[in-house]
Amino acid sequence: MTVTDGRARLLFSRFAEGSLSRRQILWRLGAAGAATAARRSLLTTGAAAGASVAGATAGRAQEGVTLRGIFLPATWGTITQEVFAPEYEAQTGVRVEIELIGRDAIHDRMGTLFVAQDPSYDLFNVDYNWVPEFARAGHLLPMDDVLAGPEMAGDDFLPRALDVARWEGALYGIPQTVHPHILWYRRDLFDEAGRTPPATMEEWREAVEFFQGTDAGGQEVYGWAAQAARGFGNVHTWLTFLYSFGGDAFNYETMEPTLTTPEATAATAFWADMMQFTPPGINDYTYDEVTIDAASGRLATCLQWSWGAFAVDDPAISQTVGLWDFVEVPAGTASV
Repeated sequence: MTVTDGRARLLFSRFAEGSLSRRQILWRLGAAGAATAARRSLLTTGAAAGASVAGATAGRAQEGVTLRGIFLPATWGTITQEVFAPEYEAQTGVRVEIELIGRDAIHDRMGTLFVAQDPSYDLFNVDYNWVPEFARAGHLLPMDDVLAGPEMAGDDFLPRALDVARWEGALYGIPQTVHPHILWYRRDLFDEAGRTPPATMEEWREAVEFFQGTDAGGQEVYGWAAQAARGFGNVHTWLTFLYSFGGDAFNYETMEPTLTTPEATAATAFWADMMQFTPPGINDYTYDEVTIDAASGRLATCLQWSWGAFAVDDPAISQTVGLWDFVEVPAGTASV
C-alpha cells in the first residue's frame, strides 16, 4: 500500500501550517515500517519513521520554509524526492529536501540528532521496530489527530499496518507502504521444465533442489536466495518461514516467546535444510546481493520484497528482463 500524493501533501501541510513548531515536530514525531511477511513503511514528520514524510501548509503562505528529510533509497524514497517534493513546492512554496541514505545510517543519524537536540531534519523514513525505542525517549509526536482529520480516511489503512506504528496506545506513524515478502521465480525455467510455481513449501523445496546446479545459457543456477546476513534481513527471512508454518515469535496475549513450539521448530528446520540450495556466501546476502543474483540469472527462485521486483525488469541492470514472475510465499501449514 502506498500513500497517495494527496496524503503526502496533507502531512506536509500539517507541519508547515504552524499547528506544531519545527522543534516540536523534530523531537516527537515518527513512523514505522516492516514486519516479515510484510514490511511496513510510514509517512510522518520529525524524529523516527517508516517510509515517512510530513509537513507544510496548503496555499503558498509558507514560501521560504524548507523541510529536510532522510529516506531510504528505495522506491518510495525516490518517488518522494523526485515527484512529491517538487510538486508540493510548486503548489505551496514549501521546499522539501530529501536525502537518501541506508537503513542503518538513518537509525544512527536519528540517534545522533536526538542526543544533540539538533533540529536540522524534520522528516524521517524508518522501520516500525524503531518506534518503541524513540517513543519511550520522548522523541516522537503522536499522530492520532492527523489520522482523525477530515482529510484522512482512517479506513483506507490496513489495521495491522497502523498497529505496528503504535506504542502504548498512541500512533507514531502513518503507513506509506506495506510490502510483503513474495516468491520471485524464473518463469522461463519453470516452463521449460514443465513445472508450475510452487504453492506449498514442499513443492518449493522440490523445485529448488531440481534447479540447483543446472545450466541456463551458460550460467550456473542456484535454487534460491534470500537475505541471510546477520541482523535485519535474516530475521525477516526466518520469520516468513515461521509464519508460513503457522508459528509466531510471541504469544501476544502473554508476551511469552513461542520459539520452541512445534511450528517454530518445523519452520526453522525447514529453513536450515533449504540453505543447501543457495549460492556460496549466502550468509552475507543483503537485499542487494539477492537482487543482483536474480538480475544476472543465477537464481531459479528467491524470497524477496515485493517492492524490489522492478529491478529484474529494468534493462539497465538486469540480464533477465521479462523472465520473472511473482507469487505468494508458499504455504507450510498456514499462508503468509
